[in-house]
Amino acid sequence: SENLTMALQSGQPVIIDFWAEWCAACHELEEKTFSDALVMEKLKQFQLLKFDATDESEVLKEYKNKFSIQGLPTLIFYNGQGKMISNLTLTEFESPQAFQDRLDKILESKK
Repeated sequence: SENLTMALQSGQPVIIDFWAEWCAACHELEEKTFSDALVMEKLKQFQLLKFDATDESEVLKEYKNKFSIQGLPTLIFYNGQGKMISNLTLTEFESPQAFQDRLDKILESKK
């Protein structure tokens, strides 16, 4: 989508967070990990796009194919060069500390 294109051109790394109302792990990420002070500080260096996947849609179908989304949550990461770092895709709850480490890896990825 336009938002993704603009985000990728920003020169900042990008996170696409696919979540849904019915997804317990999504809420857990929101409440425990994204609300963590150190995570919030680190996230300032990223463009964060949240995609509400609660209801099926054509756009969601396209993204599911594009990113091979099997379930939720699914967090997709691009580095600052606009390259998707597929080995760091997150598909479950992760603690704030582990998530910070993941964000560091994205920030360090220059290729």
